Amino acid sequence: MPGDPAVLASAFNTLLEGFCAVWAAGGGEPIGRILGDDEAIDTLTGLLRHGLTGPRP
Repeated sequence: MPGDPAVLASAFNTLLEGFCAVWAAGGGEPIGRILGDDEAIDTLTGLLRHGLTGPRP
């Protein structure tokens, strides 16, 4: 992934922190249903993994 590693790490951290804060508090952008723990964790795992390595082949 192009860019300064420290800046990229900061961007990912902020993105993940924000999602976790909204998810844990149960507030934020309504999605029309309850977001379960497994789905939230899978979403964050996929976002981080594919954000660093690119899309699946």
